[in-house]
Amino acid sequence: MEFRRESYRIHAGEEGSYIDGGFRDQFGNPAIPGAQVFAGWRDTNERDESRHNVAAYVDVEGDIVPRVRLGLAGRVENYSDFGSTADGKVTARFEIHDRAVVRGAASTGFRAPSLAQSNFSATSTNFLNLGQGLVPLEIGTLPVASEPARALGAPDLEPEESTHLSAGAVLTPFDGLDVTADYYRVDIDDRIVLSGNFTGARIQILLAPVGAFSSARFFTSAIDTRTTGWDLTAAYRMALRDAGTLRLSAGYNRNETEIVAQVPTPAELVGLESVLFDREQTRRIECGQPQDNLRLAADWLRGRFNGVVRASRYGKYCDPRNLESLDQEFSAKWIADLEMSYNTSHFTIGAGAQNLFDIYPEILRFENARGTATAPGAIRYGVATPFGINGRSVYGRITFRF
Repeated sequence: MEFRRESYRIHAGEEGSYIDGGFRDQFGNPAIPGAQVFAGWRDTNERDESRHNVAAYVDVEGDIVPRVRLGLAGRVENYSDFGSTADGKVTARFEIHDRAVVRGAASTGFRAPSLAQSNFSATSTNFLNLGQGLVPLEIGTLPVASEPARALGAPDLEPEESTHLSAGAVLTPFDGLDVTADYYRVDIDDRIVLSGNFTGARIQILLAPVGAFSSARFFTSAIDTRTTGWDLTAAYRMALRDAGTLRLSAGYNRNETEIVAQVPTPAELVGLESVLFDREQTRRIECGQPQDNLRLAADWLRGRFNGVVRASRYGKYCDPRNLESLDQEFSAKWIADLEMSYNTSHFTIGAGAQNLFDIYPEILRFENARGTATAPGAIRYGVATPFGINGRSVYGRITFRF
């Protein structure tokens, strides 16, 4: 059994970080108040929310007959703000041969909106391209129950409910080699996402009575998604006689996420369907991450010496944009790591390199590079890059055990 209490608070920051100092920008217009890009939290952003939930769960697993194992699990819980739910899972494992096993699982899931998703509140300066270059806008990220969000028709968040299906096999063709293959499918209903930025004269009219924003957005249970994919892994252990032992491993994953449904647009936002869940957010989910990944590793051990080599291939992905003309695709990249170490009973001395060949993500096209109106192109790499932007790093380490 379980009892949990959660709390979430936002406190106002330093007043000087968000007040309007009365200054003008370089064009002689009233400057946007506060520190850029993220001003401090204002007193209007303050939140103090909490909730609790109680849960009971059971998990039973065992061999019902030789070579056949079944598992059953169930969970019931009650949230003080989202009511009750019941979920279950069933697993099966069949050992069809000493060297071959097939397995499968089916389960349901429930995730209540986090307190942050329900209550996050902030005002920040975003530079958006509205067709005439980058323009600074005061954008409010609104709690869905706040008056400004309700003015835009924001509905209450719904819990995410999911269904998981998987099936696979484990093979040991000969001693030292293990191979696994698994297929999975995950359906998520009422997936919580951040809406696009609602801008324009119509939005300002809706927001004028309830807040001083030129643009706004909020979390919303906007879409249903389906993710399908498969994993392959292989591990091989071999003795090299006097040269030590070598362990080789490889793993490949490929998956695809598609949006299978979207919720109706609130009456207040009819005509702005493309903003509630805009093209940028759609592409962020469907192609903003590599659709496939490959991992290779070799681990050599001989006496006190140990060497590890790893290589990772990140597949193609996209930089999500609202305008089709700004679409940019990035090619696959290989990253390699290397480490050598020497071990004694009390010390380990090691040295290595991460991103050995100093690989960087592809650079954004100039019109896509984020920045400000006075410094466009200041940020050269996309926010969706699956690996770091710092290139090679070399290190040494000493570990002492006592």
